[in-house]
Amino acid sequence: QQTMEIDDGKSEIIIVRNEESLRIVPEFIFKELTKGTPNAKFLGWSEFLTLCQWARVKNEQAAHKLWEDADLDGSGTLSKEEFSKFCRRKEVWRDIQAIAKKLKTDAFNLQKNVSLHLFHFLDKNGDKALDFREFQILCKA
Repeated sequence: QQTMEIDDGKSEIIIVRNEESLRIVPEFIFKELTKGTPNAKFLGWSEFLTLCQWARVKNEQAAHKLWEDADLDGSGTLSKEEFSKFCRRKEVWRDIQAIAKKLKTDAFNLQKNVSLHLFHFLDKNGDKALDFREFQILCKA
């Protein structure tokens, strides 16, 4: 059996398709996607697109199709429950499982932290979005 440590107060979880992992793994990934937003209750498109990039979804059109399938109430956001249901789908579970493992690697966390710091450095007005002027600084570097 494959095991993985997750810092959620439990020493480890088993990454197999069982009730416990079907609950814990989506919660863990949701928290990773919403870091910086305490007590987040929803995922927006940008966070979901990040998940799709981690899963190497072919293009944004394919990611958008997954988004539409996951957004059960058509609200334009994914609640924790909708996200959990999406993650539990047999056709995406293998990718979700792989992402959870990858999120625990030091190299990935370093890359993610550098990206977050760069984003915050570029986001001069603090609106959690890069406008063209802010993005242009990166292009000139």
